[in-house]
Amino acid sequence: MNIQYLNDAKGRRTSVLVPLKEWDALNREREDLKRKLQEAELTLRFKKTLSDVQRYKVGKLKTRSVQTLLDEL
Repeated sequence: MNIQYLNDAKGRRTSVLVPLKEWDALNREREDLKRKLQEAELTLRFKKTLSDVQRYKVGKLKTRSVQTLLDEL
């Protein structure tokens, strides 16, 4: 990467210059990671749901009626 740093009068870094081509590549990578994270979260929620269904089937999880849920709102 050809990154450049800008410093203030005291030598402290204040800004970063990233070539546009590299910036675009970083943004694409960030979007890809964001999508993968969302997919992983969805997979975990789905597995939890399947686990809850299995627990319900063997009597280890109690359920509530839809009316009870609506009443709680």
